[in-house]
Amino acid sequence: RATEAEALLRDAIALQDRVVASGGTRMMALTNDLALVLNELGRYREAAEALDASDRFMAESGLGGSDVVISLANRASILESAGNYPDALALFAQARRSLDQRGVSIDDTLRRQTARSEARTLGLSGQHVLARQRFKDLRERAAHLDGKDSGEYAMLTWQLTALARSMLEPDIGLPLLAESEQLWRALVPDTHPV
Repeated sequence: RATEAEALLRDAIALQDRVVASGGTRMMALTNDLALVLNELGRYREAAEALDASDRFMAESGLGGSDVVISLANRASILESAGNYPDALALFAQARRSLDQRGVSIDDTLRRQTARSEARTLGLSGQHVLARQRFKDLRERAAHLDGKDSGEYAMLTWQLTALARSMLEPDIGLPLLAESEQLWRALVPDTHPV
């Protein structure tokens, strides 16, 4: 219900601006969320503009670290949605370097989520073998850290399914699809879009 979410976020941003402050970390979070919704709606230019605003609020608040990585990954996802895979991959690499510089563990949730998004972009850009290897590594880690009944494991199984479809490999994709269906049925109601 992205259209409803956009309206609510715009109301929240106006209220925050009028009642609390025109900047700060809350405004950063609200404009970041708006960027994600606009991306979902296919309005990539507006999504990038909302993310620019979020980055300004982040800089004004003196934040860094994981907030910067989240912003880079979100911007990369917007570029991916718009079909600009080279620039998206460059931003994911920048996010990875930031995590490396801070010594963030490979088991950290943000690192794993960022790596999953990067692997998806690799697959969309035609780098199927590399994408598959990264998804498999992440799925093994998810099984160990989160369990095979977790949302993260289900998401990675689905990503491997979609990749097999792109690679025209039904012998690999159909068993993954069956597993994906079983995993998702346990996690979400039948009415869920997934």
